[in-house]
Amino acid sequence: MRVSTRFWLPLLALLASLGTVSVASAEYLVEEAGLRFPDQIGTAKQTGGKRYPQPGLGHGIDYNGGSYGASIYIYDRGASGIADGVASDVVRSEFARARSDIAAIQRQQNAPEPQLVGERKVSAGGIEFLTATYRYRRGDLDTLSLVAMTGLRRNFIKVRIGTRASDDDAAQARLDDFLQNFGQVLAGANSR
Repeated sequence: MRVSTRFWLPLLALLASLGTVSVASAEYLVEEAGLRFPDQIGTAKQTGGKRYPQPGLGHGIDYNGGSYGASIYIYDRGASGIADGVASDVVRSEFARARSDIAAIQRQQNAPEPQLVGERKVSAGGIEFLTATYRYRRGDLDTLSLVAMTGLRRNFIKVRIGTRASDDDAAQARLDDFLQNFGQVLAGANSR
Protein backbone atom coordinates (compact mmCIF):
# COMPACT_ATOMS: atom_id res chain seq x y z
CA MET A 1 0.00 0.00 0.00
CA ARG A 2 2.82 2.36 0.88
CA VAL A 3 4.51 1.87 -2.54
CA SER A 4 1.35 2.64 -4.44
CA THR A 5 0.81 5.86 -2.44
CA ARG A 6 4.36 6.98 -3.20
CA PHE A 7 3.74 6.30 -6.87
CA TRP A 8 0.19 7.63 -7.29
CA LEU A 9 0.37 10.75 -5.14
CA PRO A 10 3.16 12.44 -7.16
CA LEU A 11 1.51 11.30 -10.38
CA LEU A 12 -1.82 12.85 -9.34
CA ALA A 13 -0.04 16.07 -8.34
CA LEU A 14 1.65 16.17 -11.74
CA LEU A 15 -1.62 15.60 -13.58
CA ALA A 16 -3.35 18.30 -11.54
CA SER A 17 -0.60 20.78 -12.34
CA LEU A 18 -0.93 20.09 -16.06
CA GLY A 19 -4.36 21.68 -15.98
CA THR A 20 -2.80 25.00 -14.98
CA VAL A 21 -0.01 24.99 -17.53
CA SER A 22 -0.71 27.27 -20.47
CA VAL A 23 -0.26 25.96 -23.98
CA ALA A 24 2.70 27.46 -25.82
CA SER A 25 1.76 29.84 -28.60
CA ALA A 26 2.52 29.00 -32.19
CA GLU A 27 4.69 32.00 -32.93
CA TYR A 28 6.41 32.27 -36.28
CA LEU A 29 9.98 33.55 -36.10
CA VAL A 30 11.67 35.55 -38.85
CA GLU A 31 15.14 35.18 -37.44
CA GLU A 32 17.03 37.41 -39.89
CA ALA A 33 14.75 40.35 -39.01
CA GLY A 34 14.49 39.48 -35.33
CA LEU A 35 10.68 39.46 -35.53
CA ARG A 36 8.22 37.08 -33.89
CA PHE A 37 4.70 36.82 -35.25
CA PRO A 38 2.18 35.68 -32.63
CA ASP A 39 -0.39 32.95 -33.07
CA GLN A 40 -3.08 35.65 -32.97
CA ILE A 41 -3.26 39.31 -34.02
CA GLY A 42 -6.46 40.94 -32.82
CA THR A 43 -9.18 38.38 -33.58
CA ALA A 44 -7.22 36.77 -36.43
CA LYS A 45 -5.54 33.43 -35.79
CA GLN A 46 -2.33 32.44 -37.52
CA THR A 47 -2.95 29.68 -40.07
CA GLY A 48 0.65 29.14 -41.13
CA GLY A 49 3.90 30.62 -42.22
CA LYS A 50 6.64 29.69 -44.62
CA ARG A 51 10.03 30.72 -45.87
CA TYR A 52 10.16 31.06 -49.63
CA PRO A 53 13.09 29.22 -51.24
CA GLN A 54 13.93 31.99 -53.73
CA PRO A 55 16.55 34.44 -52.42
CA GLY A 56 15.10 37.79 -51.40
CA LEU A 57 11.48 36.63 -51.13
CA GLY A 58 11.68 36.04 -47.38
CA HIS A 59 8.70 34.82 -45.39
CA GLY A 60 4.91 34.83 -45.56
CA ILE A 61 2.59 34.43 -42.58
CA ASP A 62 -1.19 34.01 -42.97
CA TYR A 63 -3.96 34.94 -40.54
CA ASN A 64 -7.69 34.22 -40.61
CA GLY A 65 -10.11 36.52 -38.83
CA GLY A 66 -13.26 34.67 -39.85
CA SER A 67 -14.73 37.48 -41.93
CA TYR A 68 -11.34 38.47 -43.34
CA GLY A 69 -7.96 37.05 -44.22
CA ALA A 70 -4.53 38.65 -43.95
CA SER A 71 -1.08 37.80 -45.27
CA ILE A 72 2.12 39.39 -44.01
CA TYR A 73 5.32 39.26 -46.04
CA ILE A 74 8.80 40.04 -44.71
CA TYR A 75 11.45 40.20 -47.41
CA ASP A 76 14.33 42.24 -48.82
CA ARG A 77 14.20 41.35 -52.53
CA GLY A 78 18.01 41.26 -52.37
CA ALA A 79 18.13 45.02 -51.80
CA SER A 80 20.36 46.68 -49.25
CA GLY A 81 19.69 49.96 -47.51
CA ILE A 82 15.99 49.41 -46.77
CA ALA A 83 15.29 52.17 -44.27
CA ASP A 84 12.73 51.98 -41.50
CA GLY A 85 9.45 53.74 -42.28
CA VAL A 86 7.89 54.96 -45.50
CA ALA A 87 9.99 57.98 -46.50
CA SER A 88 12.70 56.25 -48.54
CA ASP A 89 12.50 55.89 -52.32
CA VAL A 90 13.17 52.14 -52.09
CA VAL A 91 10.12 51.59 -49.81
CA ARG A 92 7.92 53.83 -51.98
CA SER A 93 9.04 51.98 -55.10
CA GLU A 94 8.26 48.60 -53.50
CA PHE A 95 4.82 49.90 -52.49
CA ALA A 96 4.16 50.90 -56.12
CA ARG A 97 5.16 47.38 -57.16
CA ALA A 98 2.79 45.85 -54.57
CA ARG A 99 -0.04 48.02 -55.89
CA SER A 100 0.60 46.94 -59.48
CA ASP A 101 0.58 43.28 -58.39
CA ILE A 102 -3.12 43.61 -57.48
CA ALA A 103 -4.04 44.65 -61.02
CA ALA A 104 -1.77 41.95 -62.50
CA ILE A 105 -3.49 39.21 -60.50
CA GLN A 106 -6.90 40.41 -61.69
CA ARG A 107 -5.69 40.41 -65.31
CA GLN A 108 -4.30 36.86 -64.96
CA GLN A 109 -7.75 35.72 -63.87
CA ASN A 110 -9.51 37.64 -66.67
CA ALA A 111 -11.29 39.65 -63.99
CA PRO A 112 -12.22 43.35 -64.12
CA GLU A 113 -9.59 45.91 -63.09
CA PRO A 114 -9.61 46.67 -59.38
CA GLN A 115 -11.08 50.04 -58.41
CA LEU A 116 -8.85 52.19 -56.18
CA VAL A 117 -10.96 53.27 -53.20
CA GLY A 118 -8.25 55.35 -51.54
CA GLU A 119 -4.63 55.79 -50.57
CA ARG A 120 -3.34 57.07 -47.27
CA LYS A 121 -0.49 57.02 -44.83
CA VAL A 122 -1.47 55.22 -41.62
CA SER A 123 0.27 55.18 -38.27
CA ALA A 124 -0.30 51.92 -36.41
CA GLY A 125 1.41 51.51 -33.06
CA GLY A 126 3.83 54.26 -34.05
CA ILE A 127 4.80 52.39 -37.24
CA GLU A 128 3.98 54.26 -40.45
CA PHE A 129 2.50 52.39 -43.42
CA LEU A 130 1.68 53.44 -46.95
CA THR A 131 -1.73 51.94 -47.76
CA ALA A 132 -4.03 51.53 -50.74
CA THR A 133 -7.53 50.07 -50.60
CA TYR A 134 -9.11 48.41 -53.63
CA ARG A 135 -12.51 47.03 -54.49
CA TYR A 136 -12.73 44.22 -57.02
CA ARG A 137 -14.74 41.17 -58.02
CA ARG A 138 -13.37 37.68 -57.68
CA GLY A 139 -15.90 35.23 -59.03
CA ASP A 140 -19.22 36.10 -57.39
CA LEU A 141 -17.55 37.83 -54.46
CA ASP A 142 -17.23 41.60 -54.15
CA THR A 143 -13.98 42.12 -52.22
CA LEU A 144 -12.37 45.02 -50.38
CA SER A 145 -8.60 44.65 -50.14
CA LEU A 146 -5.93 46.71 -48.43
CA VAL A 147 -2.23 46.57 -49.23
CA ALA A 148 0.16 48.21 -46.75
CA MET A 149 3.93 48.67 -46.84
CA THR A 150 6.68 49.86 -44.54
CA GLY A 151 10.40 49.30 -44.06
CA LEU A 152 11.61 47.76 -40.81
CA ARG A 153 14.91 46.20 -39.75
CA ARG A 154 16.37 46.22 -43.28
CA ASN A 155 13.28 44.45 -44.69
CA PHE A 156 10.07 45.33 -46.46
CA ILE A 157 6.95 44.52 -44.47
CA LYS A 158 3.96 44.08 -46.78
CA VAL A 159 0.46 43.37 -45.51
CA ARG A 160 -2.46 42.20 -47.68
CA ILE A 161 -5.88 42.08 -46.02
CA GLY A 162 -9.09 41.12 -47.81
CA THR A 163 -12.74 40.91 -46.80
CA ARG A 164 -16.20 40.70 -48.33
CA ALA A 165 -17.21 44.24 -49.36
CA SER A 166 -20.92 43.90 -48.54
CA ASP A 167 -20.80 46.96 -46.27
CA ASP A 168 -17.90 49.27 -47.15
CA ASP A 169 -17.69 50.96 -43.73
CA ALA A 170 -17.69 47.70 -41.75
CA ALA A 171 -15.36 46.08 -44.28
CA GLN A 172 -12.91 49.00 -44.13
CA ALA A 173 -13.06 48.88 -40.32
CA ARG A 174 -12.03 45.18 -40.37
CA LEU A 175 -9.04 46.00 -42.59
CA ASP A 176 -8.01 48.99 -40.47
CA ASP A 177 -8.41 47.08 -37.19
CA PHE A 178 -6.08 44.30 -38.33
CA LEU A 179 -3.47 46.83 -39.47
CA GLN A 180 -3.68 48.70 -36.15
CA ASN A 181 -3.28 45.46 -34.19
CA PHE A 182 -0.36 44.40 -36.39
CA GLY A 183 1.30 47.79 -35.88
CA GLN A 184 1.12 47.17 -32.13
CA VAL A 185 2.88 43.81 -32.64
CA LEU A 186 5.67 45.51 -34.62
CA ALA A 187 5.93 48.36 -32.11
CA GLY A 188 6.39 45.82 -29.32
CA ALA A 189 9.08 44.03 -31.32
CA ASN A 190 10.78 47.35 -32.06
CA SER A 191 11.00 48.19 -28.35
CA ARG A 192 13.06 45.05 -27.64
